[in-house]
Amino acid sequence: MELPMVSNKFKNIRAIRQFASYAGIAPFPYKSGTTIRKKTRVSKIANKKMKALLHNSAVLAKKFIPDIKAYYHRKTDIEGKHKMSVLNAIRLKIAARVYSCIKNNRLYEKIHEYKPAKDLAPPI
Repeated sequence: MELPMVSNKFKNIRAIRQFASYAGIAPFPYKSGTTIRKKTRVSKIANKKMKALLHNSAVLAKKFIPDIKAYYHRKTDIEGKHKMSVLNAIRLKIAARVYSCIKNNRLYEKIHEYKPAKDLAPPI
C-alpha cells in the first residue's frame, strides 16, 4: 500500500485528526458569526494523492469487507445518510486503522466482531 509512503510513515503527524485534515477527509463546519449557513464540508486544500488512495480504498472496502459493508448499508439505507458522507467516514476508519498499525508497529487484527442479536425476547 502506498499510504505509508505518501505520509512519510506518519512521522510528522501526532494524531489521526491531524492526518485527516492533511488528507482532506476531516469535516469542517461552515460558520459565519453565530449562524450556520451551509452544511459541513471537507476542505479542498489537501494532499490529493492521499485523498485518492483513501477514496479508492473506501470504495473497495464497502464492497468486500463485511463489517464496513454492513456499516455502509446501515448508514445509507436505514439511517438515510448521504452516500458521500458515509464514504468519507469509511475513509477516516481506514486511515485510523493504518495510522494505528504504523504507530504501534504491528499488523492489523480484528479483535471485536459485532454480531447482532437475532432474538431479543426478554427472559421469563
